[in-house]
Amino acid sequence: HAVHYMKCEMDKIFGYDNLRNEIIWKATNAHNDANRFGYIHQTLLFYSKGQKWTFNTQYQPYEKEYVERYYRYKEPDGRRFMSADLAGAGPGPARRFGDKLIEPPAGRHWAFAQEGIDKLIKDGRIFWTKNGIPRLKKYLDEMPGMPSQSLWTDEDVQYVVSWGPENIGYPTQKSEALLKRVIEASANAGDVVADFFCGGGTTLAVAQ
Repeated sequence: HAVHYMKCEMDKIFGYDNLRNEIIWKATNAHNDANRFGYIHQTLLFYSKGQKWTFNTQYQPYEKEYVERYYRYKEPDGRRFMSADLAGAGPGPARRFGDKLIEPPAGRHWAFAQEGIDKLIKDGRIFWTKNGIPRLKKYLDEMPGMPSQSLWTDEDVQYVVSWGPENIGYPTQKSEALLKRVIEASANAGDVVADFFCGGGTTLAVAQ
C-alpha cells in the first residue's frame, strides 16, 4: 500500500531522474485472497545517488523453454549446445577448415584468425550445418545464464518459508538469496553496505 508514497519521497531525496528500476519480486506462492487477485509480490525501488553508480549484471537460470529452443543440440554425452554464427560484419579472407578452404558469407568475415579456427577444430567446437556451413558450438554449461530483468520470479531469489532453516520469526524477513542479488549487483568487494533499519539482520549477514 505504501510503495507509491515511498517513490514520491525517494524522488525528493535522490532526484526523479535517478530511479533506475522498479523491481517486482515474487515474494510468496499463490494466495486465496477473498474478492481480489492474490497478492504475491513485493516491490524494490532501485535509485542511484547521481549519474554514476555501481551495477554488476546478475544472472538467473535460463527458462526450460529457452533452453529447449536455443540449446537444442546435444553431444553424445548429453551436453547441450547452440549453433552460433562464426562470422562478423565486414569483408574478410577465406579460412581453412581442415581440408576445406571456405569463403565467409558475402560482406562478412570469419571472426577468428586461422590459428583460432585451427584451435576450434582441435577442441571440437565447430558445428557443420546440413548445407556444409561451419558454425560455433556454444555450450549451455559455459554460459552465465540470462541477465536478470526487472521481474524476479526465479528460484535463485526464493522467499523465506516458515519451515526453512533461515526463518528467525521476524515478520518481514527477506531471504538471503534476495539480498545477495541486491548487494552483488550494487556493491563490490570492500564496499560499505548500510542497512539503517536493520530488521532481521539479513542484509548485515549477507554483506559480511
